[in-house]
Parts: sequence; structure tokens; C-alpha cells
Amino acid sequence: MLRQQMPIWMILAGIFLLSLYGYGSSTYESGVTTLENGIPAVFEVRPDSPLIHLVVALRAGSKYETHSSRGISHLIEHLILFGGQGPDTARVTEELQSRGGHVNGHTDRDLVTLELTLPLEDLEFATRIMGKLVFNRRFFQADLDRERRIVEKEMGEAVDDPERQGLFIMLKHLFSGHPYERSAFGDPKSLGSITLEDIQAHYQALFVPERSAVALVGGMNSDKARECLQSGLGICRKADVPGQPLSRGKIVPLRPLVESIEMERTMNVQRAHIWMGFRAPAYNDDQRVAMRVLCQMLGQGGYPLLSTRFSGRFRLVDSISMSYLPLEDGGCTWVHMVLERDNIRRALNEWNRFLKQFRSMNFSRRDFPPSQRRHVYDFMETAGNQLLLRSEVAGEDGLQRALTYARFILLNKKSRPRGFGDQLSDLSPSRLRRLAVERLLKPPHVVVTVLPEAAP
Repeated sequence: MLRQQMPIWMILAGIFLLSLYGYGSSTYESGVTTLENGIPAVFEVRPDSPLIHLVVALRAGSKYETHSSRGISHLIEHLILFGGQGPDTARVTEELQSRGGHVNGHTDRDLVTLELTLPLEDLEFATRIMGKLVFNRRFFQADLDRERRIVEKEMGEAVDDPERQGLFIMLKHLFSGHPYERSAFGDPKSLGSITLEDIQAHYQALFVPERSAVALVGGMNSDKARECLQSGLGICRKADVPGQPLSRGKIVPLRPLVESIEMERTMNVQRAHIWMGFRAPAYNDDQRVAMRVLCQMLGQGGYPLLSTRFSGRFRLVDSISMSYLPLEDGGCTWVHMVLERDNIRRALNEWNRFLKQFRSMNFSRRDFPPSQRRHVYDFMETAGNQLLLRSEVAGEDGLQRALTYARFILLNKKSRPRGFGDQLSDLSPSRLRRLAVERLLKPPHVVVTVLPEAAP
């Protein structure tokens, strides 16, 4: 008798469950399973938890939208969670809140994630209602009109926020020619033209079991987890709604950025803002952990090198930070400065000097002979420890753990993913210096400057 081969995602998820928090003290029982309709599911048992956290992730992010349907995935996320069950019925969120529950969702460039937190005794209700919401939802014009107004209000707030607006502009040019250039919000023109038929067609095409993953974390036992996941989500099929699935071609590869781009905008701000954007390792890139450590060391944490350099003796900026966003098809990192307008040119010149000096900078004990290491402050080790601590803290948050599991199943492409702690131990100062040169110093980049409006 032939044994059925374990699906590759289960092997990967098993490795992930063992390795992701292998450096910590987690002793929670966990498991993986495939539901009858093919949905991969991960669960983690926390015996002392009075709650359950349920997350469904779907390959339905904004990169799967057409040009004319920009913003539709985010709009569907709103309708799934906050729409009514019928023209005259109460919204689902009101029923969940009456049970002490919390519901939320996120739409990014790769995925849509829908999350639900409820008391442990409502586990069966949670899996059942999540199955109906995600895979068997019906939409109504009154809900569409209401949620469209809410999204338009969110878009207006983003336009008036210099930090978000500058970031949107930077990402648009950094990912030019790729669907990542579009914000998940869409734009007023495309959002206003989306019809109920468009919603139904997009939903039917992308919000299906074949494109999803599920994670459950909470106080149930493993048998109950499997039973409820199967009875609530494993029976779901594609919703029987009107409309035909929209036709989508293959997503174009991310082309190299061939030249640097610099632009200025004026807004009603007190200080100038600068965003410097760079292409960075993607989600499955072997350099992803190294990039996280580099960003933490340069522009995050309690003692970042950039803050020391720019806010210290020179006082060139009011604040400076560095962020990193690893996406499935590519990544980006950016530096954000808030400063006086008169300091802009000096700050940009200082950034270039800093990067050139970073090639030979000593920022780790390993840069010194053993006899000289005793009183050396190790920036690299500190950054790694801060990231480990952050991961440990996030790992104790049941909802964050569930989100991480669900996203990993859909985004990971590595045959043998390594634990974060193991990858940290392989880092060296010379590797971080090379990464800074390859990603920050040499290649083309995007600079967006937002200036205060001139006084009337």
C-alpha cells in the first residue's frame, strides 16, 4: 500500500513552526493540516488562553487588480467585514461585538488578511462565521455605497498626511511599471467607477479556498481545532454569486530601476520631509534578515547610527528613521527625515558621506582584535538582540502569531526555511557593509522632498 505523500506546504509549515521561534521559550503545542477543500491550516494550542484568534489570508492583494479596478480588494475587505447579511439585517460586526469579539482586516500589495478574535467558547461560531464571510458572502448596493464613502474618507486623510503621501509617491516611482506602484486604496476615479457586478466578479475570482491559508491560535485542544476548522472552513466552496471571474494576465516581473528620480512637493507642513527609497531584498531573499538588521542598526531601536550622526553634533534633522518592507516580488527600504528646509542639501550630502564611510566603519566587536573588544559598543549585536526581543514579544501575542503563520504559508517559497536566530548567527560586519553598498550606495534610488507651503 502506497503512503500518501505529505503536501510540501505541510513540510514547510512544520519546519517553520519548529524554527521560527526556536530561539525563544515557546512550548505551545502546534500542528498543521489540510482541510477537505484544500485550504492549508496551522493551529497553535495555548491552554491558558481564554480567547481564540482566527486569521484567513488570501492571495488577493492590490497587485492582482486591473488598472481600472484599483482599490477593489480593499473595498471588498470592508464589505466582507462590515457589510450587512441582507438589505435590512444588522451588520456582522454588531453580532460579533455582542459576543465580545473583535474583527479586522488588512489589504496590502500581496495579500488580504481577515482576522477574528472571540472568547474560547465561541470557537465553533468563529470558524463558521469566518467561512461564510470569506467564501460565501453576498454584497448589496447600500453596503457598497456606505463603505465606498468610508474608503474615500480614508483616502482623503492619507492625502492630507505628509508622511503617508510622501511614502505613497516614493513607492509609486520605486516600483514604476509593476502593480506594486499602486496603493491598496486605489484612487478616487477607479474607486468611484467600481460597480456591484465588479465586486462580485473580483470576489468570485480571488476569494476562494484555492488562494487561501488559515491559522488558529487559542485555548482549544488540537482535536477541537481540527474539528472546528474543518466544519467551519473546510466545507466552503466558491460562492455561488452572479458575475464572471475577471480575466487577469500574469503579473509582470519587477524591472530594475535604471535611473535615480528626485522630486519636490509642497504641503501644509511646518517642517520639510525627505524620503529616500531603495530597492531591497524580497520576502524570500536570502538577504532579508541581513536587511532587517541593517535597518535596525541604522535607523531604528534605542541607539541607531543615523540618529547619532544626524541629530548629534550637526543637528541636521529633527528626526530620522529607516524602514524595510519585504514583499513577495521585491522589497524596498527607505530613510525618512524631518528637518528645517535650509538643512535639506546638507542632510543629503551628509547621507552620501555616511554611506561612503560606512564601508570601512567599525560597528561590531568583531571589527576589533580580541584584546580591544571589552569596552566596544556592538551596534550589530544590539540590533540583532532588539529584533529577537521584538519577535519574542510578538510571538506571545496570539493574533500576531496567527497572522505570521497565515502569511508565511502563502508567501514562503523556500524548500528549507531557516530560523531567524540561526540566520542572525551567520551575519558578519563585512556582510552588512557589502549589503549597504549594494543596496544603498550604488544603485539608483528615489528621493521625494515635501516642502512647507510659502506663507501668503
